Parts: sequence; structure tokens; C-alpha cells
Amino acid sequence: LVPSEHYAAVSGWVDGNNLRGRLVYLKIGETYAPKPAETGTLAAKIAIKQGTPFRNFLLDELSSRFDYFCCDTLEDFRRRSKALTANGQLKGGRGRHEKDDRQDLSDRRNYVLGWDNLDKISRFRAEQDEVQGQLSVVAGQLSRVNDSLGAIGRQNQQLGIVGAVSDFAELSWQLTARRIEELKAEKAQLESTSDVLRQLTAKEAELSGKLERLQVRADDVQRRIGSNEGAAKDIFEAIEDCRDVLRETPLTDDGGVLAAVARLAAAELAGKPLTYKNTGTVESAVRSGLTDTIDALSKQIARAAEKTVRLMAEFRNKYPNETTEIDAALESAADFGKLLEQLVSNDLPRFEAHFKESLNQNTIHEVVAFNAFLDSRRQDIVNRIGEINLSLAGIEYNAGRHIQLEHQNSTDLDVRQFGTDLRACSEGTIGDDDQYSEQKYLQVARLIERFRGRDGYTTLDERWTAKVTDVRNWFTFSASEKWTETGEEFEHFTDSGGKSGGQKEKLAYTILAAALAFQFGLASGNGAGKNAGSGRSFRFVVIDEAFGRGSDESARYGLELFQRMKLQLLIVTPLQKIHVIEPFVSHVGFVANTNGDDSQLRNMTIQEYRDERDRRA
Repeated sequence: LVPSEHYAAVSGWVDGNNLRGRLVYLKIGETYAPKPAETGTLAAKIAIKQGTPFRNFLLDELSSRFDYFCCDTLEDFRRRSKALTANGQLKGGRGRHEKDDRQDLSDRRNYVLGWDNLDKISRFRAEQDEVQGQLSVVAGQLSRVNDSLGAIGRQNQQLGIVGAVSDFAELSWQLTARRIEELKAEKAQLESTSDVLRQLTAKEAELSGKLERLQVRADDVQRRIGSNEGAAKDIFEAIEDCRDVLRETPLTDDGGVLAAVARLAAAELAGKPLTYKNTGTVESAVRSGLTDTIDALSKQIARAAEKTVRLMAEFRNKYPNETTEIDAALESAADFGKLLEQLVSNDLPRFEAHFKESLNQNTIHEVVAFNAFLDSRRQDIVNRIGEINLSLAGIEYNAGRHIQLEHQNSTDLDVRQFGTDLRACSEGTIGDDDQYSEQKYLQVARLIERFRGRDGYTTLDERWTAKVTDVRNWFTFSASEKWTETGEEFEHFTDSGGKSGGQKEKLAYTILAAALAFQFGLASGNGAGKNAGSGRSFRFVVIDEAFGRGSDESARYGLELFQRMKLQLLIVTPLQKIHVIEPFVSHVGFVANTNGDDSQLRNMTIQEYRDERDRRA
């Protein structure tokens, strides 16, 4: 909630900072008349302490949002459209019922009303002390249980070790150690007393080594035999494949092709000999190289063809009359060649000087004339605004103040760029014929192309042309309320935002009068124009129910304003604000449709209308 005195600072800070989240705030006015809560509702049971910020706003919110009737009986609850029982059953709009029993209604810890919360805080602290005491007791019990579990675990581990022993010898390590020593002594005795055993053992080791070496050589020979048999089979199959290929596709006798293939194969071998093992690899590499070369050349041909067709299309777009019967296609190359020969034979360079002279004398003059025409229309608007301001200066908008129209150059990028381009086409073209270069011609051509509509951008260019050539779009308009005595500005209007309804109507009538003065070409509110001298003019305006919804003061201001402009008004109104309009009316057309079939129109002067009204009164 933001009070009025802080609203400007808050809105400015919120708008100028990245909140990295969502913020909703409500501007609260200084005066707020709360709607009193109806007796028996929830809102009527709540009192807001005096001096509380936004007290009236909070009262109004409570009365509008918590208008549920507190019902002691279900009969009363069923009769009410919005009601609440003591057990927490809630009935809202459109028959919606709700009851939330997730929390005990009598639990005072959930109470939120009251001017202070000291009792609630004390209750929470007492409950916290009680829970902490219980927590300490439980923590001590848990520690003792954990100690007992650790002791039991260790005992269980020890019992498992003991239970895994099935023989006492597994525990008597001394017996095992004595047996090991005895066996070692027996082994040493046998070795020292038997030379024959040592000789046999050495001979066995020697023969085992020879046998292993011979087995390795045998395995290697066997592998080589198998490999050679496989290679011989592969060679035979490769020879048969080559014969089949030669039968289907005989070998070319073109020496250039054979030499090129030989060079590709040599490059792939890189000095290594050609064998039956690498023929497939070399063939695949040569084939891949030829394919890549063919693809690259095909792409170059396609790009060249695409570029040629694009240049043909551009030439046809640039010279449509000369290429009416020539298509932008490669098949039309001969036709383009004939056209080139014709251009060369016509000796066009001989006419270059004449063409440049015509371009300077005609195109430039037209561009300058077009620029001057638009500038004159722009000046017409400036002059008209000056004439309108003469009229507005004699119309009192507020006590001692009047309205003036102001104009500024438009900041629209399209309009500004168009003005720059148009001036660039005509600048530096007076005095020296050679100043009009090819660049100038291209500048003019770009503008004309957009006026005519580019291919694919016709609709966009049409909107752009209508926009930049309408000199009204060269301005942005505003209104300034000034002191009549000093000419100082009192207030500036770019729109009617922030104004009351009456102020908006008054400003609208003033601007409407200025627009009518512009439309009729009035120089002042005292009557200018073709018939100003004679005092007679025809400035007819139809106003259809324009005064029906406004205030009397605004309607009277508008009528006085139109009267000073000497406008002839036809006011259509459904019998509203007759007392305001009547003093400005000289003739009445009364329309009636009593039976709903045909309307009837009765014409009378204002005096006849008043006499008949008095008679019927």
C-alpha cells in the first residue's frame, strides 16, 4: 500500500529498477470513505485501532471482502447467500461451500487478531521450553540405546569368529609351525643325498625348453601356411573379378585418361609398391578423388549458371521493354548475345553526352520541382496553423488564457530519411553540368523504384510512399495554453491524459474549432475567407449528439466558440441539454414518431417553438 505523498517516488523507483520478481502495489488516496460493515458480518466484528495507517482503506476492504454473516444455526446459514458457521463452514458467492479442518479452530496459536501479540508469543515460548525438555530426555535415551547396540554388535562379531572354528588345530599354530620345519628338513636331506635326481631334473628342464621352442616354430609355420592359402584364394578371386569387369567394360585406349588414373594411383601409393593387398584401397581412393573432382566441377558449373540467370533477371528487371521476349534462362544465352551485338552496333557511347544532358535538364528539374512542391505544401500547413492561432488567440479558453497550436518536425525515421534522400538528389546540381554524377542518378532511381513498388515489397512501398509524401506526417502537433497578457506558457498538451472529463471536453471543443477553421480556411474568429468583407459565408457543420454526455458548462463553451467562428450548425440531439442549446438556435426541426411507423418532421422558428411550448406548459 503506497500513500499519495510517496507514490511518485515509488513508481519511479519500480519503473527504473529490475525487481527480479513480481510486485503489485496499490495507490491509496488521502481521502477514503469506507463503506460501513453490515451488522452480523465478519467485518463488523473487527475493530481497527485508531491512528493505524490506511485505516479507512482497511475498513473498506474488510466490509467488501469479509461480508460473510456469522450464523449460529444451520437454518440461518442456509438462508444467507454468504455465511459462516462457528464450526468453520464457509458459503461464498455462486453456491461455493468450503470447510478446512486441517487446523483446530480452538487452537489459540493460530489466532492473528488483536492489537498486540505478547500473549501469543509467551504461549509459543512456553511450548518451546516444554518441547526442548522432552527433546533432551529423548536424546539421552537415544544415546544410551546407541551405546548398548554398539556393545551387542561387538559381542556378536566375536561370537561369529569363534563359531567359524571347527577344529582345534586351526587355533593351535604351534603344531603347524613344527610340521613345516620338519618337512623343510626332510626336503633338504633328500636333495643333498641324491645327485642322480639333480641330473634328471636338469635334463628335464633342458628338454622342456627345446620342446617349447620347436612348438613355437611349428605354430608359426602353420600360421604362414594358412595365411598363404588365404592369400592365394583372395588373389584368384580378385583375378576373376577383374576379368568380369574387363568383359563388361573394356579397358579404354585413351592415353590421357590412363595417364591421369596412373598419376592418381601413384599419388595414393606414395612410393609403395602396388600389390594384390592394396589394390582395393587404391581403387577406392582413386574413385573417391575422381568423384570429389566431378562434384566440385558440377558445383562450379551450377554456381556459374545460377549467377548467369540472376544477372539475366536483373538485366530484364532493369530493361523490361528491351527484354520482353527474352527469358532469364541459360537457353536464352544466344538471345542475350544478339542483344549485345545490337547494342555495340548501335554505337550507344556516341549518345552518352546527349543522354547526360537530358538527364540533368529533365530528371533533376523534376526532382527539384517535386521537392519544391512538397515544401510548399509543408509551408501551407505552417501558414494555416498561424491563421488558426490568430483565431484561437481571440477565444478565451480559461480566464486570461487562450490555446495555441504548435508544430514540430516529426521524429519518424522514414519521414526524416526521405527528406534527407530527396535533398541529396537535388543538392549540388546548379552551376556545373558534370556535378550530376552516376551516384546522383542512382539516388533518384532508388526513390523512383520505391515509389513504383519493388518486387516483393509492393504493399510495403505503397504504405511508405503514402506516408512520406503526405506532408502532414512531417509534423507532430501539440497545444499550448498561454497567458493572453504576457504570452507565457501556462500548460502544454500532447494529449488529454490526466485531465478531468470537463477539461477533456473543453480541450476537444477548442481543437475541433481550430480544425474547422483550418478546413474552412478562416483567418480569425471574426470571419475571414472569401465572403469576410460582406459578412456572409457558408460554413455548415453537423453535430450529432455531441452535447448529450458532456457537462452543461462544456456544451455552452463549445456553442459560444462555434458562434464566434460564424459556423452554421445543424445540431441533432435527443431532447438533451435543450436549455443549453436553445439560446444558440434560430430554427427548429422537431422529429416525432408516435406510432413507430413513419417519422414526421415539423419545421418552425425558435420563436414559434417557444410560443407553442408556453401554450402547452
